[in-house]
Order: sequence, then C-alpha cells, then structure tokens
Amino acid sequence: MERLEPQQKSYLFEATAFAITLIVLATTISVYSIIADTGIIGLLPAAILLGLLVVWYQRGKFNRESYEVRETSFRMQRGSWFTSQDITIQGKKVTDVELRRGFLQRLLFGTGDIHIQTAGGGDSEILFQDVNQPRKLFETVLGVLRNSGHDLKCDTIQNKSSPEKRGAVLGALGSVGGLLGFLLVVAGNLLTILPASIALLAATGVIAVGFVVGVWTYLDQVKRTYTVFDDAVEVQEGWLTRHKFVIPGEKLSDSKTSQGLLDRILGLHTVTVSSKGSGGEFKLLHLANATAVQDALDAVEASMSELADYEGRSDETEEGEAEDSDSARTGTSWSLQPDVNRAAVPWLVLGLIGFVFTLLSLVLPFLWFGIWMAGAGFGIALFQGVIYMNTEYEITDESVSSTFDFIVSNRTHFSFEKVTGVVEKRSPVDWLMGTKQLVFWSIGSDATLGMRHLDVDDEVLDDVLAKHGVNYEEQLTTFTPSFDLATFLVAFFPVHIPVVLGVATASALTPFGVLSGVAAILVYGVVFAYLTFYYRRAQIDVHSDALRVSRGILYRTTHHLDLDDVKDISSTTYPLVSAGSITFNAAGERVVQTDNGKQSLPYQTGVRFISDVRDVHGRVDDVILERPDTMPKASPEREFTVSDRPNLKNLFVLAGVLLPLTLVFFWLLPYFVWRRRCMWYGLSSNHVVARKGIFFQEETTIRYSRIDHVNQVKGWRNKVCGNTSIQIETTGSSSAEVTIQDVNNHQAFSDEIQRYR
Repeated sequence: MERLEPQQKSYLFEATAFAITLIVLATTISVYSIIADTGIIGLLPAAILLGLLVVWYQRGKFNRESYEVRETSFRMQRGSWFTSQDITIQGKKVTDVELRRGFLQRLLFGTGDIHIQTAGGGDSEILFQDVNQPRKLFETVLGVLRNSGHDLKCDTIQNKSSPEKRGAVLGALGSVGGLLGFLLVVAGNLLTILPASIALLAATGVIAVGFVVGVWTYLDQVKRTYTVFDDAVEVQEGWLTRHKFVIPGEKLSDSKTSQGLLDRILGLHTVTVSSKGSGGEFKLLHLANATAVQDALDAVEASMSELADYEGRSDETEEGEAEDSDSARTGTSWSLQPDVNRAAVPWLVLGLIGFVFTLLSLVLPFLWFGIWMAGAGFGIALFQGVIYMNTEYEITDESVSSTFDFIVSNRTHFSFEKVTGVVEKRSPVDWLMGTKQLVFWSIGSDATLGMRHLDVDDEVLDDVLAKHGVNYEEQLTTFTPSFDLATFLVAFFPVHIPVVLGVATASALTPFGVLSGVAAILVYGVVFAYLTFYYRRAQIDVHSDALRVSRGILYRTTHHLDLDDVKDISSTTYPLVSAGSITFNAAGERVVQTDNGKQSLPYQTGVRFISDVRDVHGRVDDVILERPDTMPKASPEREFTVSDRPNLKNLFVLAGVLLPLTLVFFWLLPYFVWRRRCMWYGLSSNHVVARKGIFFQEETTIRYSRIDHVNQVKGWRNKVCGNTSIQIETTGSSSAEVTIQDVNNHQAFSDEIQRYR
C-alpha cells in the first residue's frame, strides 16, 4: 500500500493567487478612491479578510486530504473544517483514468492530477490532486487496474489517429467566431461612448484576443493523438495543459460517429467513445479515417466481451457467465429499414384532411385553419419520409447500431454486453400498420438507441432478446395489479382531500354547487373506469432468467430485463392497504432536457397497485439471487447482520441552530421526529435494505454486486453528534442510490458491505 498527500505549494496555489489578486484589486480601487475623492473606502480590509478566509479554508482542506493506492483498490480521504468524506473504489469498477497536468501546475511545481472514474457516483469519484511525479503515479494506477483483472497490456496498436489540420482550422474558426461576435458587439457599444482612438484600441484588442484563441485552439487540436490498442483506448490531448485518458477495453460501452455539413465537405468525422454514460464521453475530433477507427473500436469490444461482462457480472460464477454468453450468440444478424409508410402516412392523412378543410373554407370561413393543417401534414410527411429512407438499423451478435446518412451523418453503436434493457412500444398507429418500436438502454450512454417504425415479426424480436440474454425459457409466475374502488380512494387520498374540499366549498358558495358536485362525481367515475381498464392490462411476468413488465391500453409498452441487469428494487406500500407499487431499476441513466436544464432519469420500469407488494418484492429478490426452479411461495424473513436508524441528535442540533424557526414551527417537530424514526437500514447476506415513509412506506433493496462504491460522509452535524452518513453509489447512477443517514455504527455498515462485495 502506498499513501500519498498533495504537494502543499501546488494545492494552495489557486487560493493564494486568488487572495493576492483580490487584495491588489482592492488596493488599486482604494488608492484611486483617495486620489479622486469618490468616497469608495473600506474595500482593502474586506479584501484582506476574504483572501485570508479563502486561504484558511483551502489550508483546512489540505490538512484533511490523503490518498491510498492499494493492490486492487484506491482510497481518498478529503474534507474541510466542517465536513469530511472517505471514498474507496475497487479497481475492477474503474471505467477510465485521466492524467491532468495544467501548464502552471506542471511548470512551477511539477505536479499533476489523476482522476479515477467509475460507472456510478457522478462527481464523487477519486481525484488525486496536486501529486508529485504524476506520470509515475499514473503508471502505478494502471498497474492496480491490471491486478484487478483488466488486461491493459497496451502492446498491440489497432489504430492510431490524429485530428486533420483542416479540421483543426475549422474548430479554431468556430471557437473564434462566437468570441469575436460577442466582443465586437461590446466594442460597438463602447464606440458610442468612448473616443475614436480608445474604441480603435479596443477593436485591436478584440482582434488580438481572437487571434490568440484561434491559435490556441488550433495547436490544442493538432497535438491530440488517439490510439486504439487491442485491450484499451488511449487519448492524449492538450498543448500547454496536457491530458491523458486511458479506457480499459472491458469498459468500452458504446460509440457514436457523427458528421456535420462542413465536416462532410471536408471528408471528416467525429467519433465519440463512452465508458460510463454522461460525463464519461471522449470525442475523437476531425478524423479522416473514422471508419478504420470505428472498426478498431468494434473489434476491441468484440474481443473483450469474451473476457468480462459489465460491472459485477464477473463477480458471479464465471462458468455460468460463459454459458450465458454462449447462449446469447444466435449466429444471426439483421439489417432493418424503417417502414417509410408508417412514418409518413399518418401525416399525409393529416395533410389531406387539412386540404379538404381548406377547400371547405371557401364556403365555411371558420375552417381557415385547414391551410395550416395541410402545410404541416404534407411538410412533416416529406420530412419523415426523407429521414427514414436514409436510416438503417443493424443487429449482430455483439452489437446493435443505428445509422443515418443524408447531408449529415450519424451512427450510434451499442455493445450488447452493455445493454441493460430492451423496450417494445406500440402506438395505435403501430397496431393499425403492423409496426413497432424498439428502444435499447445502455449503461454507457446518456441516451437510448431507438429503432422506430419496424415491420418485423416475432422471430426478430425473440432473436434480439436472446442476444440480450433473455430467452423466457421458464415462466415462474405472473403478478397483476389489484385495483378496486377502496384501494383507489385510499391510495390517492392526498389528491382526494383537496378535491373534495374544493367541491364542497364551491357547493356552499356558488349557485351552481350541485352541478360542481355532479361534475366531480362524473370525472371521478371516468378516471376510475380508465384506471380499472388500464391496470387490468398491466402485469409482471417473472421467468427464470428475465422479467417482462407490460402496461398500457392503446399505447402499449413492454420492458424486457435480464435478471442480471436488475441492480435494485423499490416498493411502496400504500396506507391502510397491502397494495402498492414496485419498481425495477437497471444500470444506466438517460439525460433529458427540461425547463430547469438537463436532468438524469434512471432506467426503470414497474407497475402500481400490486397486492401484497412487500411480499412480491421479496419473492422477486429471491428469484434474482437464487434462481430457484419454482417461484417461492413467500419471501423468507431476512436476517440482518447490521441494522440501525438515523440518530435523532442530528435533528435536534439542527433545530437548535434554527431556533427562531423552531419556535415558530415547533408543532412540526414531532412530524420530523416521526418521519426520522420510520427510517431504517439493514444489511442481509445479499442486500442493502433501506426503509422510509410514514403513510407511504418505501423499501429499497440493492444487490451487493451492483454497488459501485461506498462513501462515508460527515457533515457538520455528523461531527457534532459523532456519527456518519454512508452514500451507496450503484452502477450507472449519477447520484447516490441510497444514503444511510446519521448512523452511529457506520464503520460496521461499511465493513460488512465491503465483506459481502
């Protein structure tokens, strides 16, 4: 074991530089204020105080920062005056390693940073910051990965490429264009208020800045090299600031090849390689030989798939895993084209209706909107036809891919070894035209791969599922929702109460109160009838090797999950009844754009209103872990080696700090105590189990083999009360799946989790 610490001078450099800059700026303003008599005084003492606080805070972090490089794992301890964190990562979980050497960092101190990333945990991975001899330490880290089962010999080069100079020029012009546009607008505004000589000087400065940025961008890109070995991918980039990434071949998840209009003119492509989904993508820019690079990446994925599965499958029986891998190979491949009629015909129908409305508007003017319907319908039909005539899908034993090639080019490629779910969707139009949509989840991508408008038979779907490891050989049981009026009223009481109060108020205060009540009853009746029909068509089929979750009426969705891909199960029991919802989570997340920015959504499926949901939860857990020949009749009572509840001291300390608010809202304190007492955490021989909730009681079970890493976190309340929170990061998640809050026996929890893993 090697214990490391950051170099003090390098670690404190940024904070010190910030403090000095702040003090110099404040001194300049203060001197100018005295000379010009502007009345701006007192900035210097404040700047000195703030600068000292920044340095003091950074010094506190430095004193608590340490790293350990073990034979097959890494550990980082960090914190501040108020918090602390302890992270341990197994080498077999590492998806990529990055060596960062900033220009000033390298020139002044000879230090660098090493970032060790996994498939889960977001920003909580290990960072060896400001360490001496970073190159030597980087090789040591790679040695730990080799000890953990990664090949990483890096002795046979499959392909070595660099960005083309013409592409680097294009990239430089792109970066300069946006900057110059912004700066010229600023300079133009200054021209109206400044003398011409100063405005000319500002314009000259703008051009100089643009020139420097362009040259910097160009040199940065032409200095990059991309090397595909037979067992790893190495990316080196940077000019003054230098980065080096190494991705083990076993962790390659998916790749994308894209080509914009200008790239197409220049004959260049961009290849995006992913090892962990969002935040784990590396772009290989401006490649003239993208096909050769993509072929090399495909060859690495194909060769490495025989050696290891994703994140934890190798922890289970190697013999059984080899059998699964062989059974997944069907020897067939499919080249599929979207059904263009399915894509265009519905919009053509809309356009024809709009055309008829347009003609009728000559005598019925209120149908004037028909011209917009016609234009939209025919326009979208043409667009859809062009898109899907130039789209092709390919399915092999090793991978699934989608290619679009028209003006611009895009290719997305998923390895089946990293696919964690297959979703089958059918809309009313699909039912009418005999088509369907397939959606693939991948642990390594922040987006799904969709195959739309497929006119395929069940043979193709069965073969695709077999390649994913789903054969549906033996059905053990089926769970269906039990939805009735009593369950509906009880489960949705948080919604019913305000509705009933609103209707009652309307009945008492308005002359149409009776009509409001009747309307509310009718709406409730329609909703209840719809939900009854909806949940009668929902079901969970449990097989010896897979789960099939189906739901929907006209828009039907079926999720197909290999049991090995289910990383955790969550169930919620509704108040006063045994029914509830159950959710199955697979590894990976997709990133979607919302009004509040980008949001990560987990890959999951489930069904609501399952009778005896807690028992169903346990029985499915048993099937996943033990793979019995028959479905267990009831889940046996689990034995827990370690268990605890959150310490109430942390709540009371917070209440003491927020004493004014506590005095005002003292009546809420019993509720928070009650809610905290309903939290419970335990470790069985197979799971981490977390329970919470007062009225809606939720239980989450996480398989040990799907735990990515465990973090021990101490906030200021934890330090005051002498306890710790434990964050459990799972494979393919950007945040903690479960946080064991404020437990006294935190070390026992951590030790037991590591032992079971």
